[in-house]
Order: sequence, then C-alpha cells, then structure tokens
Amino acid sequence: MEAFVKMAAKRGITLLNENEKGLYADSPDRCLDLMQQLGCDNFKLVFDPANFAQCGFETYPQAYYMLKKHIAYMHIKDVCIADGINVPAGKGDGRIKDILQELRNSGYQGFLSLEPHLCAFVGLAELEKEPITIEKSDNPKELFGTAVNALCCLLNEIC
Repeated sequence: MEAFVKMAAKRGITLLNENEKGLYADSPDRCLDLMQQLGCDNFKLVFDPANFAQCGFETYPQAYYMLKKHIAYMHIKDVCIADGINVPAGKGDGRIKDILQELRNSGYQGFLSLEPHLCAFVGLAELEKEPITIEKSDNPKELFGTAVNALCCLLNEIC
C-alpha cells in the first residue's frame, strides 16, 4: 500500500479506502491504523455508515469522531441492523443525518455518493458477508428515486 501511495503522490492523485465489510479496514480502529501508518495527505477514507453498522460498530459518534479528519468521501447507504434490511438514508441505524450535520458544521468539502443497495443487482450477493433483505419492489428506478428523495430530505433538514 505504501508503494501505491507514493506512486499516487508523485502524480498528485489521492487514493481512497472504503471501510468495506470483510476486509482489513472494516472496523474504525483498523481504518485509523491505515490512516496513521500511511500518514499522508493523498490517502483518505470513504466512510460508509452501513458497512460499519453491519460489522457491529457504532457509526456515530464513535467511528465518525475517530475518523473525521480522514474522510474525503461519504457513501450514503443505511441499514436496519435488527433485520438486515438496507433502507433509504436516515431510516436505519447508520446515523446518517447526524454525520451529515457534523460534516456540514465542520466545513466538509468532500463528496457524497448515493449507494443505497435498495434492490438486488448483479454482484450484490458477493458484496455481502451474510444474506441481506432488500425493499420489495421490482422497479429499480423507483427505488433509486426513493433513495434520492431520502437524501434530499436529510440535506434539507440540516441546511
């Protein structure tokens, strides 16, 4: 990883690492370890609240405050832990509204990426360690609209 980071730095590229389930950085502690070990401005974090929640970690305030200075990119994905259902942003246990509010208050200049996982798609099963439940609909466009509306509502509430 150090070689990748050095190569990217020479080219003015910032590398991002997501807290993906089942990989080394699926915990806040290990994400922080990576950030501290590589200790550079061109290696940052993609913060995915649903992934932390699905791995049993508190997304806010614990993971957020531990990692906030390293966040360059925010996945907007939420989940209800009790039943494993991926839900629109703000409807689950990811504490997305709290995190977005904190990002706004801190002057965050990074990105948001809507990654709702509200319907089955090719490759979804491979991304999940355990079977997941999704919203019942056969209309992915409708579900994406639901995800967009949920994020817009959260942003309107905090702005």
